[in-house]
Amino acid sequence: MHNFIFKTGLDHIREFDINYASLKEGIYNYRYKIDKRFFGLFSDSELSDADINVDIVLEKKSRLLILNFIISGTVKVICDRCLEYFDMPVSSTNDLYVKFGDENCELTEDMVIMSHAEYRINVAQYIYEYINLSVPMKRIHDPDSESGIRCKERLLCIMNKLEHDMKEKDNGNAIWSELKKIKK
Repeated sequence: MHNFIFKTGLDHIREFDINYASLKEGIYNYRYKIDKRFFGLFSDSELSDADINVDIVLEKKSRLLILNFIISGTVKVICDRCLEYFDMPVSSTNDLYVKFGDENCELTEDMVIMSHAEYRINVAQYIYEYINLSVPMKRIHDPDSESGIRCKERLLCIMNKLEHDMKEKDNGNAIWSELKKIKK
């Protein structure tokens, strides 16, 4: 998770630094607002816009940091059904455990080791990955919402156009007429 892939905005990325060395043992709260500016920091981001709040509860212990990421909001995605953009709700809770050691390395997806020489952690990459993991594989409008109705109407319109186009092709093509005779 430490492989940052930033396009631009080094000043903006520093907003996600948490200087844990100056903190006493205890619990600390951080809040970040995620929008299109954030996703512009990552060169290969599939997501481009969002309205997300990320709350991080950091518990500092003598040899360990525990970061609890609470993500809620919406991301702009393309509907798999009608190909229109819509705001999909996302939410997740993820924990990250940071131990201290001789060098930086990732032990598991939720546990990393940071060098004793480090004094801060940049949480941007973790936020990015947790948001991406919270987006469902199947991205469709909510059928009960107003936008879901538009999705159905658009699908019906596309299907009607395809049917119309197929009928026009059928009428002008002798091969289709012969195949229909065989079908009967």
